[in-house]
Amino acid sequence: MKELSIRDPLTNLYNRRYFYHCLETEVQKATRDRYPLSLIMMDINNFKEINDRSGHHKGDELLQQFAFFAEKLKMNLGFRFGGDEFVFLLPGHTEQTAFQLAGRFDRYLRSWNDSVSLAYGTISLHEDAVDNIEYYLRLADERMYTNKRHIKR
Repeated sequence: MKELSIRDPLTNLYNRRYFYHCLETEVQKATRDRYPLSLIMMDINNFKEINDRSGHHKGDELLQQFAFFAEKLKMNLGFRFGGDEFVFLLPGHTEQTAFQLAGRFDRYLRSWNDSVSLAYGTISLHEDAVDNIEYYLRLADERMYTNKRHIKR
C-alpha cells in the first residue's frame, strides 16, 4: 500500500507529495556527510501537441519512455511533479554535473523520438533547502523556462 501511495502509476516514478519527504532526508544526509546535492527540474517540450496530434496513448508511451531513460541513467530519485513536469534529486552531483546529466537525458529522448525534447533547469541544494524549497523550486523553474526559450526546434 505504501508504494501505491508514493508512486505515479503511469511512470512508476515517485509522486510530488513524496518529493518533500525525500528532500528532507537527502538534504540531511548531504549536509551530514558533506557531499553535493543537486536538483533538476524537467519539462517535456510539445507534450500537449503530441497528445493532441497522436492521442493520449502516445503521450502515455512517451512518459513511460521518459521514466525508462531516467532508470537507465540511474536517476533513482525521480518525481512526477505534474503532467509533463519532473524533478530529480541527485545526491553526489554538483550543479554542473546535474546539467551535463540533463543534457544526456535530452539526447536519449531525442534519439528515441526526434520531435521530442526537454527543457531543464538545475540548481545546487544547500542545507537551508528544506526551509526554502519554494525558493529553490522557483529558481529551477526559471532556469528551465530560460532553457526552453533557447531550444532549437
